[in-house]
Amino acid sequence: MASDVFRLQQPVTAVREEAKAHCFLTIPAGSVLTVIRLLAGIGLVEVEWNGQMVEVYLRDLREGGVLLDGAGSPVPRGLPD
Repeated sequence: MASDVFRLQQPVTAVREEAKAHCFLTIPAGSVLTVIRLLAGIGLVEVEWNGQMVEVYLRDLREGGVLLDGAGSPVPRGLPD
């Protein structure tokens, strides 16, 4: 999971810490996120987006994003029909 790269197909909500407070923001569809680490036990992952470290829900990332390979192409999900 760490270092996986996703392209969002729909916007997701993210949170970042700013001056010891949590700031919520929306990451737009089309954005590319790189997973830095899984935050154990709380369902969040730390990702890099536009040079910022933010946290998103793993479920939102999996449902709203497409995993990319090293060349930036989508990785097929599941088995072919």
